[in-house]
Amino acid sequence: VQVNPLKTTLEVLTEELQQAGISVQPHSWVPDCLELSGTGDLAALPSFREGKFLVQDPAAWLVSLIAGIRPGQKVLDVCAAPGGKSLSAAFAMAGNGSIVACDLHENKLKRIQESADRLGVNIITTQAADGRVFQPEWEASFDTVLVDAPCSGFGLMRKKPDIKINKTGNDIQTGLTPVSNLHSVTILLDINDAREEGCLDRIRKYFETRGMSCEIWFLDLNKKHKEGEESPDPERTITKKDLNWFDKPSRERINKISGENPELFISLVNKNSFTIAFITKSLPAKFKIGRMQLKTRIFDLVIEDSPSGEFTASQAFDEIVKYLTIIK
Repeated sequence: VQVNPLKTTLEVLTEELQQAGISVQPHSWVPDCLELSGTGDLAALPSFREGKFLVQDPAAWLVSLIAGIRPGQKVLDVCAAPGGKSLSAAFAMAGNGSIVACDLHENKLKRIQESADRLGVNIITTQAADGRVFQPEWEASFDTVLVDAPCSGFGLMRKKPDIKINKTGNDIQTGLTPVSNLHSVTILLDINDAREEGCLDRIRKYFETRGMSCEIWFLDLNKKHKEGEESPDPERTITKKDLNWFDKPSRERINKISGENPELFISLVNKNSFTIAFITKSLPAKFKIGRMQLKTRIFDLVIEDSPSGEFTASQAFDEIVKYLTIIK
């Protein structure tokens, strides 16, 4: 159980439980948690009814510790039910701040509110919401976001060992389209990155060995070119001449890219521009990956640069491959 610091202390609760005839031991590796034995009906204990502790798996408290949740923060718990993470976060915040606890099923939210009332936690607001759907009011509104996905139940394996027999990795629903189900990909590459040694061959080889057709388009916004800097494929190159006065690609170019019917679209161009946004939004691809999220939030996955420096196109592609391998 986790001690509720809003109502008591580890020492006081330990003594109170021991006086009730319960064997109490501090948890061996999680602070402010106790392991109890000989409890009988926990709900019948005065200390439980008075909200002095929360019954939960230690891992729920570790989430708040690892996330560094502090008093005064705004926290979003996207997959909140049955409420352990949200309540632990409230403890870490000392009751100061705000928490939005969400779950897909509204009937599960009642249990979170009941626990919050018993524990004296008044900073939690519950909300029925699908975390897979973008919520405009959530954007840039929280200091910490907790996501327990994909809610497979595998985290309960210690308590429910039958999961090892009754479930496999195929039971995990990620909501992502497996690469094995896709047949075509279109890549958008900055013309300067196209000259990176081996970059084009690596990209083509990765998809072709997986039976996917791969088309690479080049974005060439250079005003002048030195000798030998021509595009590897002029027919699939978008230049300044293809853009109107506010950088919108011509309908002819968009139709040609869309006509290839890519199911996967990857932009390896590390720029935030209207040109990239328009191209990406115009394509019918099932899954879209980019280097930088755009204001219209049209990429399903964004590969950010390393803290130590900007990725090359090849390095960014290597990072993308890691994700594609996970959802294969």
